[in-house]
Amino acid sequence: MHSTSKQSLLEKIQTLYKLHNTKDSTHASIKIKKNKGYNHESILCLPASKSYTNRALIIGAMTGASVDIENILFAEDTYWALHALICLGFNLEIENSSLHIPKRTPIVENNHIKVHCGKSGTLLRFLPGLVLNLSPSCKEENPVRVDFSSDSQLAARPISELIVSLRRLGGLINETALPFTIQSSALHGETEISGKTSGQFLSGLLIAACGSKEAIKIKRIDNLVQKNYILMTEHVLKSFGFELVSCPNLIDFKTIPRTENSSHYHFKIEGDWSTACYFFAIAFVFKKKLTIRKLSYKTLQADILFIDFLKKLGARFLFKENEVTLLETKTPREYTKLYFKEDMFEYSDQALTLAALSVALGFKLKVSHVEHIRRHESDRIKGLMTNLRSLSITCE
Repeated sequence: MHSTSKQSLLEKIQTLYKLHNTKDSTHASIKIKKNKGYNHESILCLPASKSYTNRALIIGAMTGASVDIENILFAEDTYWALHALICLGFNLEIENSSLHIPKRTPIVENNHIKVHCGKSGTLLRFLPGLVLNLSPSCKEENPVRVDFSSDSQLAARPISELIVSLRRLGGLINETALPFTIQSSALHGETEISGKTSGQFLSGLLIAACGSKEAIKIKRIDNLVQKNYILMTEHVLKSFGFELVSCPNLIDFKTIPRTENSSHYHFKIEGDWSTACYFFAIAFVFKKKLTIRKLSYKTLQADILFIDFLKKLGARFLFKENEVTLLETKTPREYTKLYFKEDMFEYSDQALTLAALSVALGFKLKVSHVEHIRRHESDRIKGLMTNLRSLSITCE
């Protein structure tokens, strides 16, 4: 689809969002193959990774070059990301699940822009980096100012740590909580940020720093939750030509300003492992064979670690280049006699899935190091406990 105006583009991405989230969506189709006896094989083709999509959209736009992103996800979070890019003056061309961003011109029609982030915490943490670095695309004496707003749910989530760190680099941000206004700025110097509240803070800081014309040093303090998401951010940044040096323990980072910029970038987004885990769990409970396509086992998505836990329960997997198959579980097992103590620090998003699995199969479970999920879009632990107790399930 080719856009001719800002309004038509907004209408088109809204239509695409609705189209890709109906029950008839081909991305959510399941094909059942009947074999001999009572066995069934399910083949599932999942949507793209939200984590990769949001990173690719913001970082790709920050290059200023011509960009093609293949297999993007159409979900509420990414709808607001696309909406924000259009509001910022990017002319998007969408065809099916592919997005083309033409090379950005150094003209900004409106220097005071309003952007709404919906409920998307990822967008709220990543978009400031793009806005701060819009200064190379406009005259310094006429900087771009962007007013950020969101739904009330997102406004209550933490953001101040990131804003304080960006301010140390010279980022002009008027408030430390929503709503706030960001002005394009020449970032420089050194800063630090905690990794214990959300890894998205560090990712957002890295995105902003890599877009600067100056070399920037960043120090991560405290523990880092879900380090794989930082590795994912590094991967996407480097795929779009940004140079970033980090130490193995992800404490110290240094950006290297680009001397050359490619005229075109292409990035393909892989399938979503977070979604895959739910379906693998269901298939394992019912002892069904399940193949999920467009899924890479060579991934940086941390939720692939859920597969290792299923293996502890006796699951067997077959891995191919772009698909993963859970084979049928043929041997009965007395799960009620099992007790697992699982440190889910690296893949905490699947803590609730694992809890549901323990209830379905009857094994005892103790999960640790997931306290940070209390501060996501909701208190996930409280929500889980409330629902389990309503079913008279013992939990604490």
